[in-house]
Amino acid sequence: MLRIHSLALAARHAKDRGYGTLGSIPLVVIARGNMASPSSQDDLTWRARQEKLATLSSNSLFLVANNSGHVIPLDRPDVVADAVRRILQSGGAKLAER
Repeated sequence: MLRIHSLALAARHAKDRGYGTLGSIPLVVIARGNMASPSSQDDLTWRARQEKLATLSSNSLFLVANNSGHVIPLDRPDVVADAVRRILQSGGAKLAER
């Protein structure tokens, strides 16, 4: 997972520098649902970066995993499995919102 995260960050920074996008490759970005109340500036900045990451592909979804912390696969494996299922079922077609 660290490798995928690192590749995604590298792609985001490349786009920031004007080097392009991921085209229409299916991409699902999942954000944690639990944030400080009120939200800290760090939380808001991180969320904005995640939303921007989702713009790297013209075929992307941005999901919030409610009731999850930083380790989404442990807190909400159902959300991760659903994201993978959506990508596999799309067969490269546009990902559908639910």
